[in-house]
Amino acid sequence: MAYALPSNVTIDLDQDMEEGKSHHVICTVYDVAPVKILQIQLLRDNTVIQNKRFKEYGQKGIQTVNNTFEVTASRLDNLQNFSCRATLDAQQTSLSVLPV
Repeated sequence: MAYALPSNVTIDLDQDMEEGKSHHVICTVYDVAPVKILQIQLLRDNTVIQNKRFKEYGQKGIQTVNNTFEVTASRLDNLQNFSCRATLDAQQTSLSVLPV
C-alpha cells in the first residue's frame, strides 16, 4: 500500500458566524493516499469538535478530499480559532513486513 502525506490542508468558513445559526465549515486535504485510512478533524482551538473517517472510500491512488462539517455558532466560539487536522491512521490497515 502506497502512502502519501497531504501536501496541504485548508479550511473554508464564514468570517462572521451568527450565534445560534448553522454554518458549513469545509476542510480540504490535498494529495493524500490511501483515503480509506484518512481522518479529518475539525478543531476549536485545541479541542476536536467533529471527526470524519473514510473507511468505506473505494478509490485508490492519490486524491484530494474535502468534507463539510456543520456547526452551530455559539458564544463559546468567540475569539477561538477553528482549524482542520488530517491524519493517516495506519492502525486501520493491516501491514505485513517480510524478513529480508
